[in-house]
This record gives sequence, structure tokens and C-alpha cells, in this order.
Amino acid sequence: MLKLLVGPMKAEKTGELIRLVKRASIGNKNIVVLSPQIDERTVGEVIESRNGSKVKAFRIQSSELIEGFINGPVDIVFIDEVHMWDEGLVREVCKLTDSGIDVVCSGLDMNYMSAPFEIVSRLLALADEVVKLTSVCEECGSDKGRRTARYINGKPASFNSPEILVDGTNTSVVYKTFCNKCYRKIGMFGLGGYPMKNVEIPETETTLVNS
Repeated sequence: MLKLLVGPMKAEKTGELIRLVKRASIGNKNIVVLSPQIDERTVGEVIESRNGSKVKAFRIQSSELIEGFINGPVDIVFIDEVHMWDEGLVREVCKLTDSGIDVVCSGLDMNYMSAPFEIVSRLLALADEVVKLTSVCEECGSDKGRRTARYINGKPASFNSPEILVDGTNTSVVYKTFCNKCYRKIGMFGLGGYPMKNVEIPETETTLVNS
């Protein structure tokens, strides 16, 4: 069984993953929790949500190392921040589920350009269950936040900004979340709110780009 918890930034995806980890522990399940080493927002072998809850986790550099952490009988593998992993993660997840191990993943479904992360799209296609989480829109205050916008030094990021740029490790980078309506209202670029990749728009004082 493959379950995905997806949504924008600040939707408590990791928080929900941690809740499920703790629930599985209460049920005496044999579990493994994995996190990508590239996520430098937490210190030590843990994953931590924005609400402060945390659990122990193995932080590893590459998906090809996952097999080495599956020692003995394992019931469930929890994988955080799946959008930050390398493409080999899909293969490793399939190997786990094919062997009878349940896998629960959490991560962003769309990047700062509102384009889907390729690795997450592939996992969504394979998933047995998908939970779509939302955040609070930082413009109107509704609980329908679905889009993530990236700001660098107070300005919307350009389309040639890196797809992965971790907040918290760089004070010039800030992410905000918006509902679909406000995302368009504030002027984020993109046909229907879904901009195409590899489109470069020069940053100016008056140009807002989808971030």
C-alpha cells in the first residue's frame, strides 16, 4: 500500500506524517522513518513539523541507500519531503510495496511555479491513497491555500530560480501560500495559474512572476 500526503507549504504535511508515525508506534508496528539529507532545516536524526512535533528519522543522501535501512521485519516505511529526493525514489518505493511493506510519503505536489514535481507526479499515479492537505491563504485567510509562491529578497522569484530552494537555511528566501483565486489576483504569472517550465521572465520593479 502506498499513501501520499501532499499539498503546498505550511499545510502540516510533515505534521500529519509524524501523527501517523506515532499512531503506528502505539500499534507496535515495525517502522522506518526516512528524510532527505538535503533538507537542512532540522539538526540531527529527526524530522520536525512547523508545529514543533518531531520523531527520530534516518537522514540519507540517496534513494539507493534506502535498502540498507530496511533491517529485519518492517511493516511501514515513512518518507518525508518526497519532492526533494532523487528520481530513484520511485523505484525504491515500488520495491518496498512489492515486498508487502506499506509506504507513507509526504511532500509538495507543486513547485513555486505551480508546476508538478515529476517525482511526486509518478508517485501519485502509483498511490493507493492520496490525502490533499491545504494551508491558510496568506491573502484572504481562507483555508483553501493550494499554491506556493517563492519570494527572494521580498520579490517573486524568477522562472530560472532553482526548483528546490530550502527556506530557513537562507534568510532571503520566503515562501507564502495562497488560494487559487488570490494567487491569480496578486498577479502571479501563468496560463490558468499553471506556468510552463523553462519560461524566463526578467525581474523588474514592476513585473510579478509566478513564484
